Amino acid sequence: MTRFQSMRAVVAGHLSGALCDACVGDRLALSREQVSAAGRAGARGLAFRRLLGRCSGCCTMRTVTRLR
Repeated sequence: MTRFQSMRAVVAGHLSGALCDACVGDRLALSREQVSAAGRAGARGLAFRRLLGRCSGCCTMRTVTRLR
């Protein structure tokens, strides 16, 4: 499974569907940079939406990723 597919599964499986790169990285054992790159690629491909919001994993205001 690619990083993009893994990230999509984690975000889709989360109830609110909005997680920051750090929380996704913790769940996938990836660095924040690796998750950020996969998120940006997914946003260009219109699979993800990246925006400033509250992460439902850690409750901080950060750039979060959610499915479109």
